Amino acid sequence: MADEITVNDAGHSFVVGKSGAGAQMRIIRLLGPDLSKNDAYVTMATLCSAVTSIDGVPVPKPNKPEHFEALADQIGDSLQKVADAFKTLNGGAVTETEGTDTIKN
Repeated sequence: MADEITVNDAGHSFVVGKSGAGAQMRIIRLLGPDLSKNDAYVTMATLCSAVTSIDGVPVPKPNKPEHFEALADQIGDSLQKVADAFKTLNGGAVTETEGTDTIKN
């Protein structure tokens, strides 16, 4: 299985990488006790964190909630395509509480 998938959408190229339990733990730690209880926020942060480059420019890993939000703004309406690639790479759900349906609501 591949370690990354390139998604082309809305005139942009997004490289989405695999994510493991360690990555999920880092996201929860970075979000803190309040935001980490918000399933929709954790789902979106997980998806944003999986994007390793946009239009060929490497994306640094977010290290505070504001960075996840800025990255979500960059990804924009392509988030669903990123979610689909993430699910393909990681064998299904975006988070343990499941994924993309949360971001649609």
